[in-house]
Amino acid sequence: MRTAIGWCPCVTGTTPACYTVGVPYPTAARRKAVLDRVRRICLALPETSERLSHGAPSFFVREKKCFLMVLDSHHGDGRFAIWCAAPLGNQEFLIGANADRFFRPPYVGHRGWLGVDLTAGVDWDELEGVVEDAFATVAPKSLLPD
Repeated sequence: MRTAIGWCPCVTGTTPACYTVGVPYPTAARRKAVLDRVRRICLALPETSERLSHGAPSFFVREKKCFLMVLDSHHGDGRFAIWCAAPLGNQEFLIGANADRFFRPPYVGHRGWLGVDLTAGVDWDELEGVVEDAFATVAPKSLLPD
C-alpha cells in the first residue's frame, strides 16, 4: 500500500500492521555539543579551516578542498549528520555493514562521499576514524603522516 511516506507493505487499510519506534531528534544543545566536538577533531588536523558552505559548517584543507560538512536536517530529511569524503569503496562497504548509521548523501554521494547519521547518537571512536579518512582522502600527501 502507498502511504504519505512512501511504500509500506505492512499497512492494510488505515491501520499499520507494524511500525518502527522513531528516534527523537537531538536537542539544540546536543547538536551544538556534537558540532563543537566534530569541530575540535577537524581543526586538530593540519592546515584545516572552517567556514559555512551551502549554509552548513564545513571543513576544508588549505581553505580549498572540503572534506566534511555537518548537516542539520538538510532540506527537512530529519537527519543530524555529517557528509564527508571517503576513500574509494568505503561508502559501499559501510552502508552495507550498517545502513541505519551510514548513507549515500545527495549531491555528493555519486562522488563516493559518505553520510553518517548522528541523530541516534555518536560513536566517537568510529567518527574520529571517519573524519581522519575524509581528511586523508582530499589532503595532499605532504600533510599525511608517513
